[in-house]
Amino acid sequence: MKQIIILALAALLVACGSAEVERTLFDLKDTQIGDASNVGAVLRYVDGGTFQLHTAQAPYGLTVAYDQLTEEQAFENAVIIFTLIPNADWVDFEIDEEEIHVTRTEVTEILGRTLDFEDEEEMRSYLAH
Repeated sequence: MKQIIILALAALLVACGSAEVERTLFDLKDTQIGDASNVGAVLRYVDGGTFQLHTAQAPYGLTVAYDQLTEEQAFENAVIIFTLIPNADWVDFEIDEEEIHVTRTEVTEILGRTLDFEDEEEMRSYLAH
């Protein structure tokens, strides 16, 4: 009987662990800028380092530290961040002593569309063009 209970608990732990692994990027859609835990999860998808939220007053934004980042990568990361965090208005990417400042308005003007992608595939397909 003990073995059955131990096996059942082990199976439950494995199932719970794999559920976390199956979380997709778009499961984080509609994250609010004040939700540090989910913002951190979004930033893990874009290989962001430490971050700071700026939520005291609008416009809301965040600062993300990187070891290396090109301007193209910063733009793509901004698209992902703004798509998933609808109340983020700007993001500063800090790379060593350099800073790249990107606003939601700049991104939508460059893309010529709003950031209302239905899923990750649509977003990545749009970025590939």
